Amino acid sequence: LDLATDGDRLSRAMSLHQRGSIAYERYQEAREAKKPAPEFLRYLNDALRLYREALEMTPSDAVGQLAVGHNQLGMLYRDVGHVDSALHHYRESIRMNEAQGDLYSAAGTRYNAALALKDAGRFTDARQYAEAALRDFQTYGFGAADEVQRTLGLISRIAKAATA
Repeated sequence: LDLATDGDRLSRAMSLHQRGSIAYERYQEAREAKKPAPEFLRYLNDALRLYREALEMTPSDAVGQLAVGHNQLGMLYRDVGHVDSALHHYRESIRMNEAQGDLYSAAGTRYNAALALKDAGRFTDARQYAEAALRDFQTYGFGAADEVQRTLGLISRIAKAATA
């Protein structure tokens, strides 16, 4: 972080984002290893702080980086069960990705939103996001074949969960 000049906001923001990703990964590892709550919560709070700082520092014209930051915050909030906060960040990411014509990344974020909604028992909304992700992935043809199959599987799991 100290290597970036004060005027290079994007480099500083990207450094903060990387540090946030490391903290988030450490949170996930500590939680999976069933470490004491204070330990994994410290990593979670660090990740949240660093991701937020990165978003605040990112220049408004760095739309792609902002979209990534919002998707990461959405994933973090989904992971801790804050679905409405996750959806806010997912929607921002989708909006920004669409604004720059990146339907592939928008589809990936829609997939993430569908997972969050499925986990929250909001199956109708989850299906809508998953179907929108599928449509976007399908525009990429063979290059997104794995993502299409993964999304079809999610749609199937949503349908099954909705009737359980």
